[in-house]
Amino acid sequence: TFSGAKTFSANIIMAGDTSIGISDSDERIEFDAGGDISVLGAKFGIGTSAPTGALSVAGASGVGANVYIDNHTDDADGSNIIFRKSHNATIGGHAVVESADVLGGIYFQGSDTNSYETGALIKATADENWANGSAYGTALTLHTVDNTTTTLDERMRIDHNGNVGIGTASPAQLLHVKSTSTDSRVKVESSASSGNVYLEGV
Repeated sequence: TFSGAKTFSANIIMAGDTSIGISDSDERIEFDAGGDISVLGAKFGIGTSAPTGALSVAGASGVGANVYIDNHTDDADGSNIIFRKSHNATIGGHAVVESADVLGGIYFQGSDTNSYETGALIKATADENWANGSAYGTALTLHTVDNTTTTLDERMRIDHNGNVGIGTASPAQLLHVKSTSTDSRVKVESSASSGNVYLEGV
């Protein structure tokens, strides 16, 4: 147990399973014998002393807040960001995902002078109750906010069949475009002097 500031001039070697307490036994940094490091019961901040989530990264410049994931392998694999969802409330536990469960989302937020608000969202949602090895139906949606409003609206959906809907949450064909305006149009433009649109069937 230490009290006050301490200066170490050599490495600190952790023997076996060891933990460093932050304020009590539930908030600590834990080192295990396998070399894994866990932050338990606390938020982790990089560049900030007031993290708002489990991990918060802050910087005073665009590059300063960037997060890089590098992969150096002599194969075709690349780096991945993986969002995972279980319907079990116990950490590490498994329970089948149910229809309408959100598997993950990427939120794009900006400050409105006193808080961060969402301007756009990409979200993956289960389209059915999942079943082990046989049913993983999922839809992917893109949402944005209109100018002079604060409402986040769904703009595009790729459903579990691969159908793409623009302006509709229930696309009935490979591409289904719907508008509530009486002057609904689809525009295809070419920068060349002339262009063609082909509708082909086999």
